[in-house]
Amino acid sequence: MEENVSGKDEVRKKQWHRWAALWLDILMFLLICFGVYVLLAVLCRVLSTSGSSEPAVQSPWMLLCDEACLLCSVVLSAWGVLHRRGMPLSCLGLAFRWKGILCGLFLALLLHSLGWGLVLAAGAVQVEEAVWHVSVLWPMLLLFLLVAITEELLVRGFLLGRMLDGGMNRWWALFLSSLLFAVMHFFNPDFSWLAFLNILLAGLLLGIPFVYTRNLSFPIGFHWFWNWIQGPVLGYRVSGNESGESLFSLSFSESGWLHGGSFGFEGSLLCTILLALAVGGLLFYYVRRMK
Repeated sequence: MEENVSGKDEVRKKQWHRWAALWLDILMFLLICFGVYVLLAVLCRVLSTSGSSEPAVQSPWMLLCDEACLLCSVVLSAWGVLHRRGMPLSCLGLAFRWKGILCGLFLALLLHSLGWGLVLAAGAVQVEEAVWHVSVLWPMLLLFLLVAITEELLVRGFLLGRMLDGGMNRWWALFLSSLLFAVMHFFNPDFSWLAFLNILLAGLLLGIPFVYTRNLSFPIGFHWFWNWIQGPVLGYRVSGNESGESLFSLSFSESGWLHGGSFGFEGSLLCTILLALAVGGLLFYYVRRMK
């Protein structure tokens, strides 16, 4: 009897150590990432304004520089924390797979096509002008690729991956990482509770493939083209942020619940429905595939 109780105490002790190590790693990662990013961003600003009496304009190329600084800080921080645990950087899931990228692109295109068609049919959005801004579309394509890689490495690759490796139930890990993903957008312009719900759903959509494959190709592909199609192509705001010139210039009706208002399509009820259907479809696919 005493041996049985002692064994249970030992199991609880090991479990407590695993949880403590998990949250310590996450805290260390976030603190190091913030510190490294500040240093790199300050250095980037100093170099960009050297020899000029005025600060550099926030051009797409300056945004690219900022995002590259954030990506470097995420990679360096993840490497430092994982190396301390004797874990390889490959556990972040960056093995490149064309099929995953293309599937992510297809799903983003499908959801935007459905959403775009419905808001046009309902008269909630009207196209005022269509201009091919090649000089803007391609830099923004590269920018949103960096955004997708950075955020997926941070939220899915490290946070969700570390939760899974730390022994957390995969559904709780998926929900918590998606919740953190939504909270990351809390200070975006014109954030709302509907936008919060949609970004939480997007987090689930991006996290489900990673839970089953431990690879970021699909999440990066979807995240990349979702943002790029939404902003520079269709002319919405992207999570409340202006994306500069776009292929289409739009005018919006007062039905903000349908087109998302000033937050962009991610602030609409239509987006909620489409993302919920996509989450259900992905979950059904992976559950059946793994049987």
